[in-house]
Amino acid sequence: MIPNLPWPVIWRPKGFVPSIEELNSAHGVLAKSDVTSVADVPGDAHPNEDQLARQPNHSSPLPSGWGEGGRRPGEGDRGRNAQTAASGNSPPLSVVELVEGRIVGDLRLVVTHNGIAVGKLQSLIGSVDPGKHYLLRNPRFRLLRRLPGVALLLGIPESANYYHWLLNSAPRWKLLEAAGHTQAYDYVLLNASGPPFQDETLDRMRVPRDKRFRCSTRFLCQFERLVVPEMPLPMFKVPGWACNWVRSLFPERDPDAPKLLYVSRRAASRRRVANESMLEPQLQKLGFAIAQLERLAVVEQARLFSAAQCIVAPHGAGLANLVFAPPGAHLVELFHPDATATFYRELAQVCGLRYTRLSGRPSGSPKTADFTIDVRELLGLVL
Repeated sequence: MIPNLPWPVIWRPKGFVPSIEELNSAHGVLAKSDVTSVADVPGDAHPNEDQLARQPNHSSPLPSGWGEGGRRPGEGDRGRNAQTAASGNSPPLSVVELVEGRIVGDLRLVVTHNGIAVGKLQSLIGSVDPGKHYLLRNPRFRLLRRLPGVALLLGIPESANYYHWLLNSAPRWKLLEAAGHTQAYDYVLLNASGPPFQDETLDRMRVPRDKRFRCSTRFLCQFERLVVPEMPLPMFKVPGWACNWVRSLFPERDPDAPKLLYVSRRAASRRRVANESMLEPQLQKLGFAIAQLERLAVVEQARLFSAAQCIVAPHGAGLANLVFAPPGAHLVELFHPDATATFYRELAQVCGLRYTRLSGRPSGSPKTADFTIDVRELLGLVL
């Protein structure tokens, strides 16, 4: 085989281990670091009381009945302590360095030099029976590519999605940093597509552009050294430390940003509010600003959410920006009646925000999951 040139193979794993914790020297483990302590760092990335006192007040008043911090009179402040209450005891977190470790396809699997797939990572995260996953059972054509140097695994297959990038992928850098691997490396492994928000985040992490390596579906890439951080928690369970770390990447705050915010999905292909043309004017009368987040850079989204005291939005990836909202803000999440997702409720709790769920009625094709919202009912929640 000619070094560094792709070599066609019919490939499937030779075995499976449930997690990083099960790996040992027989799997080519060069080093394993316990980085659980990243979850124990006290404090958060919200402005402290002195910082808030120095910021000018916004000129637009809140609707009648809203108190300081976006609370109605008599409501308690769940505040910053909600992060601790929601997250509980942190699970063990490890970073492992593998000799000749492999990445399958578009970040689908992590495999050892001797063909053993590693569970609780990449496409196997959250799998009920990962040992029977289709990626482990079916032989596939791959192009084997051998690369010298050290590769750091950062992305996941779903990283083209804003939520999964910001809250599932990017925080792995904190684990790699805690294990001492972010000073000398040759590649940072990313998914095949590269939305602008990825490069903006990587710039903040000071990852050189020439070290951003995009994996491809047909390839089986083997690296001289492959450094693999765990995925902090299941896909839709974001730990408080990850929220704090993302805020630290984008610390920009705008005290003059809107206090009342409606997020539109009109440019999306699914889960749109079908009667938005009736809803938006009513919200604007109350002082709500209308935002289309796909038009904004990450730093602009961080600023937009930084002063929000009430956020109304249909379910969507843009609500990952809740991490930038101030403690005590109120999220009213709008849903199709068949939707069952709860992870933004949980993220709101971790971030010390209040949460209300409002389901609408189906509208149009079931494939689009569009819905209408009772405007009067929604206004009753924000007045």
